[in-house]
Amino acid sequence: MQNHKCSCESCEKEFEKPIMVTNFSVAPQKKTYYACPYCLTKISSISQECNETQVSPKETAFSKNKKIEEKRIVPPIATPPQRILYRHSGPQAITIRKLESLEKEKMNLLAELDKLREGAIQKVSNLEEELSTLKEEAEILKKMID
Repeated sequence: MQNHKCSCESCEKEFEKPIMVTNFSVAPQKKTYYACPYCLTKISSISQECNETQVSPKETAFSKNKKIEEKRIVPPIATPPQRILYRHSGPQAITIRKLESLEKEKMNLLAELDKLREGAIQKVSNLEEELSTLKEEAEILKKMID
């Protein structure tokens, strides 16, 4: 089998078999083409080996070795610009997801730290009150002794 290389600059991965993609977003007809299994970029130069599939009488369309994968491309619904990168599974989208998860974790830790500070402040004020009452009691006891 011949290895293919994706022509997409952000992908450029090698793969043995391209997948067949059917684009249903093109009205009124659908477009079907061979594509990279990682980023769905159309592959222009497909050898005859990929285009022609020989089927023996024993094989069926559902044979595991000859199964052609299809992925349905749905037209995008009005997407905010900041969310566009999530459609692509390239390295940028992964980095953004990691940054977002780190940012969320940071916010959770900061919220927890604020709660701990509030608790510590409350404990300090309680201890200060106890200390002042103990000082008052000590003064009263001192006066009683004298």
